[in-house]
Amino acid sequence: MNELLIPEKKIKVSYPSSWDEIKAENVCRIGEIMYGCYTGKIDYDMARKLAADEFLNRVNSDNKPVLDEDSVDFWSTESLLADSVDFLFNHEETKDGDENVSINPKFCTQLVPWVKVGLRWYIGPKDLLSDLTIFEFKEASWRIGKYSETRDDQYLNEIFAVLYQPGGLIEKRKVRGALIETHRRASVQQQERNYNRSLKAAIQVPLGLKFMIYLFFIGCMNWLREEAVEIDGNEIRFGCLFPKASPISTKEGETENDTGMAGILFQMAESGVFGNMEQTSKVSMWDLFLRLLQIHNQIKKMR
Repeated sequence: MNELLIPEKKIKVSYPSSWDEIKAENVCRIGEIMYGCYTGKIDYDMARKLAADEFLNRVNSDNKPVLDEDSVDFWSTESLLADSVDFLFNHEETKDGDENVSINPKFCTQLVPWVKVGLRWYIGPKDLLSDLTIFEFKEASWRIGKYSETRDDQYLNEIFAVLYQPGGLIEKRKVRGALIETHRRASVQQQERNYNRSLKAAIQVPLGLKFMIYLFFIGCMNWLREEAVEIDGNEIRFGCLFPKASPISTKEGETENDTGMAGILFQMAESGVFGNMEQTSKVSMWDLFLRLLQIHNQIKKMR
């Protein structure tokens, strides 16, 4: 965590230094800011300024001093605060020596575990998409790619509909945390029935939350590409199964690399490792990834 300390005013504030540390009360607003930057409505510097204001619970006043000798300290402090939230962006140097700034998150903590729409909870996947079936992963993946390509907000609604399932009506005797913890992902048949209900609910979900859900999926994929995952006490790397290119870009027209998950499902169904197509669709995405990694290592060893 970052820490802002102003002894003379007795101010001590802790605020996030990474995506995983973003607090629930800040998620929606940060999502709005990132959406504005992604769609070009605000620039990178303004996004950092607004994010720092949100984390520090400050009002973004229009009455700012003009940059002169008397206001150097003020603007130096503002610049340092903006730099402290730079984790929200990725910096890369282009071939021409210029700097390319983009939103390219890498985190696995579920920042939007549930969403309340009307009188119903809609519950999303757990950290690092750990409870997704391969069917859900496939359905969400191509919508993620389509949104990256078209910037059409309808795909944000569809991503929500795939990943967030109705978790029951709100009742005083139910504890929300327990409801989320005990929730189990629906069967493929039930998912298809729930899809239309969740799609209608998505229209009422704040745009900032939907964009953060999109970033969470991207963040998990970046994590899988670049970091080790602990399974049964063993650190396993899945990076060889995914393209190295980033699935998100702030440049218009750039798209996500196709994962080819539909083709993989058909191949797995034909091999009969997990059963037929319907049975394969119910398999945990982690089980399928482990099988793909096993095949990859076998081929590598044979070569």
